[in-house]
Amino acid sequence: MHKGLIIEFLELTSTATDEDIKRRAIEKKQFFLQLQANAPNAVLKTLHTRNVEKVSEILAAFGIDDSAISEKKINNFVSTGSTSSTNKSRSQIPTTNLAVAWLVRHTEMMQIKSFELVEGINTIGRDRQFFLNIVLDDDPYISRHHAVIEIVKSSVIKVFISDGMGSKPSKNGIYLNGNPRRIEKKTPIQHNDTIQIGNTKLVLILPINDTSISILEKEVDESEYMKTVIINLM
Repeated sequence: MHKGLIIEFLELTSTATDEDIKRRAIEKKQFFLQLQANAPNAVLKTLHTRNVEKVSEILAAFGIDDSAISEKKINNFVSTGSTSSTNKSRSQIPTTNLAVAWLVRHTEMMQIKSFELVEGINTIGRDRQFFLNIVLDDDPYISRHHAVIEIVKSSVIKVFISDGMGSKPSKNGIYLNGNPRRIEKKTPIQHNDTIQIGNTKLVLILPINDTSISILEKEVDESEYMKTVIINLM
């Protein structure tokens, strides 16, 4: 697999070193194995199995026989990296100190994935040339600049979603919790609400005590899919 594809698959930056790739690949292997073991249906089990195989190919390319790595050795390998990796669980998805909430992609036949949300304005769309907080460029029904999520943090976290950016709404709209009526104004959303943007469904996750995002993400992955709203393309 080309290094650029490896970095994209492992969700690393282009400046990632070989050691960064090795550490993330081992973390991802454990994460996908966990999802594979707890997959609620055959489709997801097959998907996670393929991801495990991809990570094994990556590790093999770097000369690591992951089948021979014990739980203890994995812990030692991760802990010998940068100090930012030392105190994280292997399956925990790296987050920044700015993240106050997450969107977890929970769409049939798509790999589960988390996106950080920060306090203030978060923009969503598929145009990589535009400065967006979250880029979803694998869904053709998502507009270049599709949605805005605003987070207000005071004694509690309040989250709002708006269709489009500015005065112009997106072409195919935003749908909340399977309701076939697209939202028309700035709308509050809550923990575990599902928003549909194009054909992509994203679950809002707010922090719960000290529960890691990896555990919350796993709960989303094991939950039932929200009904998909059929977009009228006429």
